[in-house]
Amino acid sequence: MSDDAIPVLKNPMYTIGKVLGKGGGGAVYKAYNKNLEINVVIKALFSARAVKQERDALSEVKSPYLPKVYDFFIEDGTAYTVMELVEGESFDKLLAAGTKFTQAQAVKWYGQLASALEVLHKHDICHRDIKPANIMHLPNDDVCLIDFNVATVSGNDENQIAKSLGYSSPEQNELFEASRRTPSRGTQSSSIKPGSQQTTRPVNGGKP
Repeated sequence: MSDDAIPVLKNPMYTIGKVLGKGGGGAVYKAYNKNLEINVVIKALFSARAVKQERDALSEVKSPYLPKVYDFFIEDGTAYTVMELVEGESFDKLLAAGTKFTQAQAVKWYGQLASALEVLHKHDICHRDIKPANIMHLPNDDVCLIDFNVATVSGNDENQIAKSLGYSSPEQNELFEASRRTPSRGTQSSSIKPGSQQTTRPVNGGKP
């Protein structure tokens, strides 16, 4: 199958329609859920851990400013997570296009993101990659925080350290660089998108 081919899933519940995005670690598709009779997003990643991370992070939280997770499954070594299709445009694209916003909008969105983070933190979840590319501007002028691939969830045996140039805290950058200078068995580092990097290492006594 070529890189541009649309996969045909064995799972009869979903029909993939088109590609929304692709990267080195996988792809994102718009699909149709036959049971719910709605359009959804299916994220296909070669790392089952990354997909499970996102599912675990969102399956228990409820917020109008976070996407819903519907399903998770693995086929032929590829892990799939099925999520709510968030309509709108990411803020990195809006900013690149020179779109202007009012102070009232900014204050409202700040409150909505703070509300989403409060819900996440009550469930011991840390997003760790908040940036314009991961904030969607919705048609109703609200926002939605997306992309939980590098989130930490309470109880994890392994800590995935990530950084996004220009948006990560100094402490996060220092941890990332330190993990790359002192690799251990089982440590891996890879590029996940332009301007972003991640690495994994065991913590709290976790085994590689």
